[in-house]
Amino acid sequence: MKTGARIKYQASPDDLVIEIDEFCIETSARRLHQYFLEEILAEQSPGPELETACELLRQFLEQEDFATIRSNDNELVGHQRARVRIFRDQCGRVRWAKL
Repeated sequence: MKTGARIKYQASPDDLVIEIDEFCIETSARRLHQYFLEEILAEQSPGPELETACELLRQFLEQEDFATIRSNDNELVGHQRARVRIFRDQCGRVRWAKL
């Protein structure tokens, strides 16, 4: 499955850096989330790291206003390379930052 995003760095399951290029930030995150789900279903006993990373992306997808994100940053519309960090802050909230 072509996700349109690649994990470039993973400090922990609660701290992902993804590189997007072909698709916008929302589509890239959705495709990566779907890829993680497929990996979890394919494994006999998926590790907690994969499940935690999948949950992080699910929460990111549910809470963000992607139309606003895309309108505020042309690089996150797609067709250009951009790196985005998705992480949990100290209070457990899902945050993101463009790198």
